[in-house]
Amino acid sequence: MSKFGWSLPPGVSTRDLPGNEDETCAVCFKQPDDCVCDECKVCFEFGNPRCHKEHGMKLNKAQLVARHEYLLHRAEAKVKETKTELEYIKKTDNPFNREDGEDRGEPPYVFSDKLEDQPDPFDIKLVWG
Repeated sequence: MSKFGWSLPPGVSTRDLPGNEDETCAVCFKQPDDCVCDECKVCFEFGNPRCHKEHGMKLNKAQLVARHEYLLHRAEAKVKETKTELEYIKKTDNPFNREDGEDRGEPPYVFSDKLEDQPDPFDIKLVWG
């Protein structure tokens, strides 16, 4: 054990530990090391949405591509989740109730039998919101 309390294996940093992940850029949605944002000419920051509102910055092509890649990733995740729910609904006799009566919020899912509780399939916010 090091004098600092403990040490990590070679090649591992504290950023690799759970809870220490870097947040994605607020403009391009990439990890900080992969951020494609230009430096603001006024405040010299990168990836700050305020610079686009207050300092007249415009999106570059790489940012636009990154934002659409992120949208596509979210849409694909939503499709995967919906397919999992659909498979569960199809194979379950009564998808509205669990046998043990407990809702764990994960498969097996608990679905409401009220129409107003179900998502509107024509609401684009299901994917993009």
